[in-house]
Amino acid sequence: MRGCGTRFGAAMLAGAVLAGMTMVGVTWAGAAWADVTAEQAAGVQRDLRGWIVGLLSPLVEAGQVPVTVVPAGDRFRMEFGAMPVPGMTVTMDRPAGAFLRGLGDGRWAMEAFTMPAQLDVMMADEKTPFYSLRIGTQRARLEIDTTLATASRGEAEYSQIEQILKGGESVSKIAQISTRTQWQPGASGMMAMSGESRMTGYDARETLPDGTVLMLKAREIAATTRGEAMRPDRFAGAMRLVARLAASVQASQAPDGQPSAAQRKMLHALLAEASEVFARVEMDQTWSGVSLMSEAMSGSLETVTFGTAMGAPGGKTEFGLKLEVAGFDSAMVPKGAMRELMPKRVMLAPRVSGPKKADVVALLERAIDNAGDDDFDMADEAMQLLAGNPAVVSLDGLEIDLGMSRLRASGQLAVASAEDVTGKGEVRMTGLDALIRTLGKVPEAAMAGPVLLMLKGLGEQKGTETVWRITYAANKVLVNGQDLSALLSGGN
Repeated sequence: MRGCGTRFGAAMLAGAVLAGMTMVGVTWAGAAWADVTAEQAAGVQRDLRGWIVGLLSPLVEAGQVPVTVVPAGDRFRMEFGAMPVPGMTVTMDRPAGAFLRGLGDGRWAMEAFTMPAQLDVMMADEKTPFYSLRIGTQRARLEIDTTLATASRGEAEYSQIEQILKGGESVSKIAQISTRTQWQPGASGMMAMSGESRMTGYDARETLPDGTVLMLKAREIAATTRGEAMRPDRFAGAMRLVARLAASVQASQAPDGQPSAAQRKMLHALLAEASEVFARVEMDQTWSGVSLMSEAMSGSLETVTFGTAMGAPGGKTEFGLKLEVAGFDSAMVPKGAMRELMPKRVMLAPRVSGPKKADVVALLERAIDNAGDDDFDMADEAMQLLAGNPAVVSLDGLEIDLGMSRLRASGQLAVASAEDVTGKGEVRMTGLDALIRTLGKVPEAAMAGPVLLMLKGLGEQKGTETVWRITYAANKVLVNGQDLSALLSGGN
């Protein structure tokens, strides 16, 4: 459903504050005090405002930072108002706030961190809020080492969350969210990041442009994130460039809508910073007890898992994806052979690797320089990149469990150009005969039976498994040594 990332973002705000203050170098002494004075509070307020302006200028100027810090016994009380954004009005029932306690040696504890219980975002010339957020109860605590010498961590819990987009076009409710995040220092000033979150009682409704109403529910959504060799200086540089670029775009009056020379220069700098923030990032998300309903359809899944991984091991780019679904059921599927054919579990894990990271960055730089040029062909440029950096498209795993039969496959293709492709793979299957018999009971699958019988004839029997070894080279497809090129290409 639309806005799922935003929903996780609400839960991770405390972690973002921890990451931002730690990553961009707010280095305070963090000494413990018996009683905080007004002068000390004013100093912290000045430093906080300076940090925000240094990070977001010229998008945000010094007089626009709604941050106040006052003494509160042996702690500071901080409050954060809505940041001014052109073309947008943000209203809150109360400021975000926290108590800040010095722990010594640059370490700070941010206690009782709370966000507004009610927040609305109104776009210019609109009568209803573009986005609304409601939070019932909340609790968050952070421990931050601004010197980056020791670990920083945060945890938060929220309950009874409701989010509304475009006056009710999309509504989501979450019973409870819990999050934990940790930043661990490593060698050469780099850091490792890990985070996890858990949502329960997810209930969303979305109205599509044609009036169709979709309802999506999940008993639980669990997510993990891992980042290796994170560079705080690059993170801070990227944040500053995003702010500068946003301010430049807001002030731009270019009639053709193309970036100016100064904006292209900033985009080049942003690309350089962003490409070095992490050496590797992995993210996984598992939905449990999922149901999807509309007037025309309904279905459920026991689990749905999404996973991504990206990095540049050895200087070569790599992107991996994993999708797994299990326990599909739908009252719309009639009992009998058709229901027997419903997959019990499907898993797909493709991965793309090969091109040098430096060459990919150079390609993106050329795209920035040639934005708006009709003669610049990005697809052609990408194929030229592959000529010197062959891409490898791997299938780390494909599994389909039908109960009566199971299929497993893996393989890879090396792509040097549209004409220069080679590859190999292996498919293993059990229960092929049972599948053929079941398909024979389904009139709609009448054509599948002969195809599977042909595939069985091509297969090699290894115990209870039927095995197909596939190779592709010089425009020829071989299955267990038999050339099927003419058959698969229709004779061409």
